[in-house]
Amino acid sequence: MSIANYNSQNFPNASANPQYFLRKEVLDSAKTQQCLEIAYEEFKMPKNSNAFFGCRRYLTPSVDATPVPEGTNKEARSPIYEDFSQQVLRYSERYQVTRQVDDLTPFGVVASCKTELAKLVTLDRERVRWNAGVTLPNKIYNSPSVGIITSVNGPVTASRLQVVTRSLDVSKATVFDQIQTGTNKEGTSPTQACYYAFAHKQTKCDWDALPGFQQVAYSPTGKPKHFTHYGNYKDIAVFLSADALYYPGGGAASTTLINTAGVADVFPILILGQSAMASVSLEGSGKEGFGNLTTQILDKADKYDPSNAWTDVVATWYDAALPITNDWGWVLYVGATLNP
Repeated sequence: MSIANYNSQNFPNASANPQYFLRKEVLDSAKTQQCLEIAYEEFKMPKNSNAFFGCRRYLTPSVDATPVPEGTNKEARSPIYEDFSQQVLRYSERYQVTRQVDDLTPFGVVASCKTELAKLVTLDRERVRWNAGVTLPNKIYNSPSVGIITSVNGPVTASRLQVVTRSLDVSKATVFDQIQTGTNKEGTSPTQACYYAFAHKQTKCDWDALPGFQQVAYSPTGKPKHFTHYGNYKDIAVFLSADALYYPGGGAASTTLINTAGVADVFPILILGQSAMASVSLEGSGKEGFGNLTTQILDKADKYDPSNAWTDVVATWYDAALPITNDWGWVLYVGATLNP
C-alpha cells in the first residue's frame, strides 16, 4: 500500500500531504471504573469440587421471654436459616487480527489488544457483579407511587434513601465505615458510619442536589475510600462509576430526565451493608485474584489456521456473584435529571 493510500484510508482527518511522522507509542484509552469489589465478599472455591457454589446463614429466631413453669421444659426451636447458591460459569474474551495487520501496522496492535483485553475482562467481571446485585429481593423506586421499572419518572431523593437505610438499620445490617469525627480543618464536617451505595455517574448532579450531601473533599480526611468514592449523604457513602449498569429507555416517557428517544433511562443504585453480596473465584487464581484467569497469544500455525493468517489474543476465566442476604441489600431504581 502506498503512503498516500495509507493516509487516506487510515487517517481521513489528516493533512492531504502524505509525508508525516507516525508516533508508534499508542495513546492511552479510558481506565476502567470498577468499584463493586469493595463491597462484595470474596469466596474461594476449590477446583473440581462442583459447578455450583452454595452457602448458608443461620438466623436468630424471634424473642420469646415467656417464663418456664416449674417442672416443665420449654418447647424446642428448629434452626432457621437462609440458603444461597449460584452456578460458577466460564467466560471468555478474544481479539483477533490478521497476519498482515500484526506484521505491517506500526502501532503494536497485539500488545495493545492485550492491554485492552485486561480492561475488557475487568469490565465483564464488574457487569457480572452488577447483574447479581440487581437480583436482590428488596427493590424500591424513585417514588412511593412507582412500583415497576417502566414507570420510573424521577431522580434519587432523600426520602427514598432514608426508607432504605431505615430498613437496613432495623434488619441489623452492618455498616462498612465507622464515624469520622470532625477536625479543625476549615470547611470539613464529620461523617456518619456508612453503608455503601453504587450508582452511575449520570446521577452525580442529583446526589449533589440532596440537602446535606457532602463531597469527599469536605470530609474530615479529604481522601476518598476508593477512586470512585464521590461523597457521603448522611449514613451512605456514594460511589459513582461510568461503567455502572443502567437501562437506556427503561423508564417512563420523559423530557426532563436523561432519556433515549423520549423514554427515561433507568439507573439502579445498589445500597449495601456488609455481607450482602459475594463473588466466587476458583482457588489458584494467581495475583490478579480472578477465577483462574488464563491469557494466551495464539500466533502459530495449526490445523485450524495452517497459513498462520490470524493472531488471537484470548482470555478465559470462571466467575460467579450472588446475593447472600434477604435483608441487608436494596436496589433503588431512579432516573437522572437532564438539565440540573
